[in-house]
Amino acid sequence: MLCSQEMIQVYGYCCKDMFVTFSLSHRNYDYTVKLGDISYFATNLSTVVSVKDILIYPRYTELIFYRNDLALVQLASPVTYNQMIQPVCLPNDNLNLKNGTRCWVTGWGKTSTDENIIRPYELHEADQFIIENEQCNKLLRKHLFIPEFVPIVNKKMICAYHPEGKDACQGDSGGPLVCQFGKHTWVQVGIVSWGIGCGEEAVPGVYTRVSGFSKWIIKSMNLRNSSILASSCLLLFSMLLPWSILIHL
Repeated sequence: MLCSQEMIQVYGYCCKDMFVTFSLSHRNYDYTVKLGDISYFATNLSTVVSVKDILIYPRYTELIFYRNDLALVQLASPVTYNQMIQPVCLPNDNLNLKNGTRCWVTGWGKTSTDENIIRPYELHEADQFIIENEQCNKLLRKHLFIPEFVPIVNKKMICAYHPEGKDACQGDSGGPLVCQFGKHTWVQVGIVSWGIGCGEEAVPGVYTRVSGFSKWIIKSMNLRNSSILASSCLLLFSMLLPWSILIHL
């Protein structure tokens, strides 16, 4: 998800192998980012920008469950904002969403666990309801038969669920979970990280909690001389959310 003219948020797992490739090839970036289109394949309305750098959160791990699942992708050149390309707002680091808050997740992932189902060509969205971490842990432990002393969801994660089976699925990882604050303000509160199946009954999806990394995101952008529109948006919550960001990895 675009957070400034030169910086995009993704989940850490998607960049793990890319980071190794970049290091071995002396930062020869052959990846591009596609913006401004809701179609997975069409390019007539798109802006395509090369990748300059990738920064994976230093404490990213994937032991049993993904933790600190976040990375930033710096673009080689700033993009021009228009009706289809706008930055998302970052949450304050103390943002605390109430249980049951309605938010939305978007992506081009599968719409079913059926292997014969082809991924959609157009961007899809699904509403989700925030579940507090204590309840989320109880539901996941019950489904996985894991004892209480084994940590699953921590304060750097956020859970969401829909009783009708709406959910993120394979291919949606790294996508945004956004909530509306006011009439025209959308804030990215989560990044699709992991889950158990897709749309399983009483099994919430787990997202990276963006507010837990807001300070790191802003600091990283400042160190890379990226435009600081995101930090202004963090304070004002005044920018419109783009529904049309696609990262080619």
